[in-house]
Amino acid sequence: MIYRAICYCTHERMQDAPESVVFIQAATRDAAAVRLTHLLADIWDVPEASVDFYNLNDTHELYANAVGGAKSGDARYFEVGSQGGAPIYLLNDAPLFLLPPKTNRRLLNAWKKLYTTPDFESHEQF
Repeated sequence: MIYRAICYCTHERMQDAPESVVFIQAATRDAAAVRLTHLLADIWDVPEASVDFYNLNDTHELYANAVGGAKSGDARYFEVGSQGGAPIYLLNDAPLFLLPPKTNRRLLNAWKKLYTTPDFESHEQF
């Protein structure tokens, strides 16, 4: 199962670092939480206790809450809200993909496709 979370670090060295949208694959929500904590602590070179996150949502939740519906395909992973019935996509900052290679390619391609659609300029951005 793919999970998406908003992650941040409370370590003093990282206090000015922005939050990061992170994708991770795990069998359960608990496993995703543990994996996020371990991997981000290693990547950021901080103690695990200083890694935190919120909105840990799985594929089913992301798809169910997407206003773009099934026609949006994997773009639903990048919806962060809506305005006037249209989806708002995560486009301003690159997410961190902590995924197996095949899944990583799939989501990266979906994210890149948001930039190459003819109506890209009309996409609301977060």
